Amino acid sequence: MTIPVGSSFKDMIQLKGKSDIGEKINTQIIQPLIDANSRLARSDFPDFDDPNKLGEGSAKVQCLTNLIGIFQKPELNFSKNRAENDDIIHDFGVLPRLNNDRGTAILVAASIYDACHYFRAFYSTNFGQYCGIITSYEPNPTKISREPANSDERYKFDTYDRYILKHNQTAKQYEETTKTCFLKEPANCKLLIVVSKLLTGFDAPSCTYIYLDNEMRDHTLFQAICRTNRLDGEDKDYGYIVDYKELLEQVQDSIAVYNSDELDIDDSGESNIILKDCIEEGKAKLEEAREALFYLCEPVAQPREVEQFLHYFCGNADDFEALSTTEPLRISFYKAVVTLLRAYAAIARNLETAGYSPVDIAAIEQETQFYADIRLAIKQHSGEELDTKPYEADMRHLINTYIQADPSQSLGNLSDLTLTEAIITTGIHDAIAQKLNKKGNLSNNSIADGIINNLRKTIIRDQLTDPRYYAEMSKLLDDLIQQKRVGTESYKQFLKNAEDLANQLSRQQPMVDVPVVLHGKIEAIVLFNNLASIPVTTFQCPEDPDEKAEIALALDRVMRYGAPAGWKNDKGGPRQIQVMNALFPIVKRDRIATQAIFEIVANQEGY
Repeated sequence: MTIPVGSSFKDMIQLKGKSDIGEKINTQIIQPLIDANSRLARSDFPDFDDPNKLGEGSAKVQCLTNLIGIFQKPELNFSKNRAENDDIIHDFGVLPRLNNDRGTAILVAASIYDACHYFRAFYSTNFGQYCGIITSYEPNPTKISREPANSDERYKFDTYDRYILKHNQTAKQYEETTKTCFLKEPANCKLLIVVSKLLTGFDAPSCTYIYLDNEMRDHTLFQAICRTNRLDGEDKDYGYIVDYKELLEQVQDSIAVYNSDELDIDDSGESNIILKDCIEEGKAKLEEAREALFYLCEPVAQPREVEQFLHYFCGNADDFEALSTTEPLRISFYKAVVTLLRAYAAIARNLETAGYSPVDIAAIEQETQFYADIRLAIKQHSGEELDTKPYEADMRHLINTYIQADPSQSLGNLSDLTLTEAIITTGIHDAIAQKLNKKGNLSNNSIADGIINNLRKTIIRDQLTDPRYYAEMSKLLDDLIQQKRVGTESYKQFLKNAEDLANQLSRQQPMVDVPVVLHGKIEAIVLFNNLASIPVTTFQCPEDPDEKAEIALALDRVMRYGAPAGWKNDKGGPRQIQVMNALFPIVKRDRIATQAIFEIVANQEGY
């Protein structure tokens, strides 16, 4: 229903005690409502200026004033007892799972008319494209022709005809398509508005919230809340019930009614349907996450600033094994920070209600900000910034929503580059300023360690694509580490040498001593460069560059024109055996050499 400006209940309250209160209610409150809502008629309302029913003069004023006063009582304030599209849209913007395209929700409406009303309300917003509606309604053009223009039936028909069904689509076809999308594509169908349907036997693991805007009880109520209790990854601990109809007591009763035969039972023999207060549970989870991080980080040396965290979780960059040795610590830290951020996001709007004082809230916000910053610094320092990015899709949204971000800067596409790639793209000084030491709180030694870690990460990651070349790069990195260790070069010279090494890594294949016949053939050049250094038993690599180039080209032709589709994913299967059989005669039937060549070609993007 549309409430015109000047016709709200608050405006009606302003008329209390006025001599013309009856006339004003009729003309300033009721009539604008009728004009703004086609389904309302004057006959739907009484005459608030009728002397036969309300009296005259002061008696009428007193009667209407008392009537308005009755509806001002808190117990008769129903403003929050109805689902609002703004509330739900806001939830999808900030609540965990709903805000990252992994979680979905169901809105249970009381009637088909209400469901149509909600759908229209969402349809008028950007969120409308992610909404669906499932009811038992079947539009019937023949039957609707006999209905008045402003009737409820006409309203439902017009909703389906204008907003829901595509050209020549039936309600059943729409329902099947929408259910499939809700189940398999939560990012494209985030909210289902339902009436009676899908509340039993419909399992959608992505469904995390259910909004109850319908009076339900017993079996129906129990089955409805069970729509949210299906597991769906580590980020879904609970299903959430948003109760607009104050059904809490009935929910508890309906759970108690059902014996263990009708519930999902866990290994302990207990029902897995447990009703908990989300604020109390949210506070407990937040405190648990804070405590876990406290104990995990307790060994970090004082003064426990960024450099001390980097040293504890990444080790000494001079040690080749340091990152591998400390990897379990880093993984534990990343997970713990993710848990903290999710726990904080789940209760951020209700911290005061949960019992936290303003001082406590400020401390929690500062603590969450600190750990989010440390997490990013460790990822960048260790060269792991992009490694876990695909697996933490919601973290950027959580940080942007709940953590005070630094003023945005135009960084181009640096956020999607490794530090090594950023050095190549912008130069080492800009890469340090925009990625590694954005906050300006790292010492030169920590910056040098971060650069070394990232260069080493690049070499280890790419070494199988060209073993000989990256072995040479590894030696240059060892020289760089030695320069840093003994202090034979200034910090400025160290940065220059590191930038030169990063640029060499980007070029990969030097064209020096490569026969002209191989120019432009990247994969063939890799084979040419590695033929003399692969392990062999009987194969002998020719010393003549042209003869060696011929072998590299023969291998290249076999891979380009003889390798079957999908061979890389066929681990140990017939397709990979087919590739090895094709390589085998070119390297003089040497099995060891064939295996070595196979490892190289398997790591080439071009094959």
